[in-house]
Amino acid sequence: MAEYSELSSSSSEDEEIIEQYHMKEIIGYGSFGYVKLAYHRLTGTQVAVKILLKGEFNNHRIKNEVDIIKTVHHPHVIRLYQVMEKDEHVYLVMELATKGDLLGWIRKSSRLFEDEARRLFKQIVSAVQYFHRNGIAHRDLKPTNILLDAKGNAKVSDFGLSIRTTPGQLLKDVCGTLIFRPPEMFLRENYDGCKVDIWTLGVLLYFMLTGKFPFQGINFSQIQVLVLEARYIAPFYLSAKGRNIIFQLLTADPKQRPSIEQIIEHPWLNQVEECAPCSDEPLPSELDPIIVAIQLLGTLEMLPGQSLGAKLG
Repeated sequence: MAEYSELSSSSSEDEEIIEQYHMKEIIGYGSFGYVKLAYHRLTGTQVAVKILLKGEFNNHRIKNEVDIIKTVHHPHVIRLYQVMEKDEHVYLVMELATKGDLLGWIRKSSRLFEDEARRLFKQIVSAVQYFHRNGIAHRDLKPTNILLDAKGNAKVSDFGLSIRTTPGQLLKDVCGTLIFRPPEMFLRENYDGCKVDIWTLGVLLYFMLTGKFPFQGINFSQIQVLVLEARYIAPFYLSAKGRNIIFQLLTADPKQRPSIEQIIEHPWLNQVEECAPCSDEPLPSELDPIIVAIQLLGTLEMLPGQSLGAKLG
């Protein structure tokens, strides 16, 4: 885990963020920073503040993450309220998902029953469909990046490895957590970022339904062999349709891997649910008054529509 400098009231560069927010404990770590619980001092609103440490190797990635998260608006994507840039840090003030991440949620119950997994997975797939339709590959879909709000609905977070893509564009940088990487990354082949998301959705769904990861080994070589062969154990308690959607998602050849549009039509996702329905209501056309209050009472720099280009370019 990389080391990050902590916020301190004695740090002059952090005075503005401390004036606006009462900073509490660290509640998580992202690709290039850590996240703290905070309270907006004037409204009392609980928020999550992601603190990104600027530096020679981080600035381009930070700019990329901020530029992407400022443009995504979907009910199952974590919402950005405010951005502040200081000499050493960039602060992303975001919606707080009060039930934590999917990893912790599943660890409490060992695994999810298929109806509950289906409900959450539909929400995640809906967000990924939104990304792909808007030319974004997330590339880091894993349980710690799927958060749960107070109603238990999924919120995709952490765009540190996300990238804008065009149809047919191939990428070459290897990234993401080892056990989530698709075969094409192990083979060092140029790859389609959206097809990487499909593979990681398969790893994610397998974990949701079993409480385990499909490709685990004691070293890199063992994991690589399992991934390249797409070799995993499908537990007996999985339904036939559940096994099939995982099988399709975890297709070793990316050219044969289904698109997100095809996955949405899969029979497993379209079974009648016995639990609470997915919250797929559109975002309100008017701004949330809490967001307006935070933005108007806080700094107005770098709100959506502005850029980090001058300092982070």
